Amino acid sequence: MRLSRFTIMLDMEGYGALFNGVTGCMDLVSSSFLQFLDALSGQSSGARRDDAPSPGWELLSIMKLRGHITEADEMEELHQFRRYAALLDRQNRWLDRQTAYIMLLLSYYCNLDCTYCFQKDFRKTLEHARLRPRDVDLIFERHLEHLCPGVQADKIYYTLYGGEPLLMHNMDAIERVLQKAGDRGSPVHAISNGYYLDSFLHLLGQAPGKISNLQMSFSCDKSVHDAVRVLKGGRPTFMRMLDNAEKAMETGVSLVIRVHMHHDGEESFRSFLSLLEQRRILGADNVTVHAARTKNCSDALEAEHHYERSVGSEELMRLAPAVSSLESCYYHDLQRLAEAQTGRGPAKTVGCMRGKQNCYVLDPFGDIYACYEEAGTRKYTIGTYSDQHVSFLPFRKEVLAGTIGNQNAQHISPISLITGGGCNGPSLRRDLSRHHVSRDDLTRAIVETALKQVIRDTEPRLPAIGNTFDHMPINFPNDGNRSIPALIDRFTDLMNEAGM
Repeated sequence: MRLSRFTIMLDMEGYGALFNGVTGCMDLVSSSFLQFLDALSGQSSGARRDDAPSPGWELLSIMKLRGHITEADEMEELHQFRRYAALLDRQNRWLDRQTAYIMLLLSYYCNLDCTYCFQKDFRKTLEHARLRPRDVDLIFERHLEHLCPGVQADKIYYTLYGGEPLLMHNMDAIERVLQKAGDRGSPVHAISNGYYLDSFLHLLGQAPGKISNLQMSFSCDKSVHDAVRVLKGGRPTFMRMLDNAEKAMETGVSLVIRVHMHHDGEESFRSFLSLLEQRRILGADNVTVHAARTKNCSDALEAEHHYERSVGSEELMRLAPAVSSLESCYYHDLQRLAEAQTGRGPAKTVGCMRGKQNCYVLDPFGDIYACYEEAGTRKYTIGTYSDQHVSFLPFRKEVLAGTIGNQNAQHISPISLITGGGCNGPSLRRDLSRHHVSRDDLTRAIVETALKQVIRDTEPRLPAIGNTFDHMPINFPNDGNRSIPALIDRFTDLMNEAGM
């Protein structure tokens, strides 16, 4: 008998909490039982006395049914995880095939010269080409049935991307995309720096044939933003972008303001939020402000560029729901799980668009990529499109196989099915390490911050935990055996019945 490798133990000051990242079970336990499990895990700082009291058979049996304790050894439990993750992925693949996400990379050209852009290394050699109306016609009229067979038109989501998509030399292609998508009832989104957004306001809104969702990025307030997000030639961009964000808000578009949190930038971040509040952007019904780390860890080679020491997880949790963040996203996922009575636990088997079916980036050279961060690097091409046909390369199968269940054991952790394992391309992680770094241990710390808040918010609704070997389930209270082997049997039967 041992503690499951997928169970997280939390000391909640006066009581303990358990969370199994596979079964999804959350439990409150006494401090005494938490200490017992700590000793059982072999990671306790002190030796357990031989005469120390032990929990009864009944409590240990409950812990086995909820997945916190297992008789399986490390290798067997890992094998069980892979089998269960394969079932989840089979279900997720079926769901993925009902929708499609197509990023139309109109041009690699950008009017900005941001210091941390991941396209900097190759952009100059590619920025001359652009997607033209004729290319848009081919994609909509000839290639969709090969890219996303069987997907209803209103379930195909298009995103205008670059470089910078909202530039005047892209206007004809943009208008053609909006016309084609509008005729089919397909939503169109855009990711833009917003510098020239005032020339595109007439294309924003919620009506068919409009850009219904727009993401803009800021590097906190003017003091930081105008040092790192500048025009080619170095001129500042902050005030014009902020003015354009306010104008966009008034069109009714769903506006996402992505705030990049930079190293030692706490005051700049708070100053920017204050400015958004003054302009009545923060809190507007159609605006989401999302705080995003460009990196979440220090980089020994480029320590001056790491963005770890910024606003902490606890503060970001307090800012929710006014400000979205990775912490608040995990909080909402875990909160829904805390209320579950039956069904599956965490079930995310891929961490990003790269591992999903029917997710593509199409660039003006006729290349197809699985990830926007790979676009422009030819060795990551998963296919091509031309006047006549779409062709997929063998690399596409390798990309789609990069699910959490197929990752190396060192990348499988208690949070794997919550995060999907993060970026599923080890080569991509290496190539982009100068621009975008994410360390698994710090991601786990972010998840645990959200988990603690969920438990704090739930605990007052439950009976008090005593000082003896006490236990109180938070979720799945009457759902029977939720050990990993039992979940494998349960969901195998359900999926076979559903024909998945």
